[in-house]
Amino acid sequence: MGPRIKPAAAKVADTFIKSSGTQSQLTVRIDTNVHRRFKIATTTADVSMAEIVEDAIRAWLRDHDV
Repeated sequence: MGPRIKPAAAKVADTFIKSSGTQSQLTVRIDTNVHRRFKIATTTADVSMAEIVEDAIRAWLRDHDV
């Protein structure tokens, strides 16, 4: 057998998910238990975690006159 050919490494930019142009990705680290409870609650309520987070951020901005 000949040498193994490695697949070409992906460029970092190629691994990004393309946004719609009106949205940005927000990555945060939270307590594992809080995340689990949040996921269960949003699934039970049939609402996305992203929707709740965005609503919370909008409320915070409104409350702080930003």
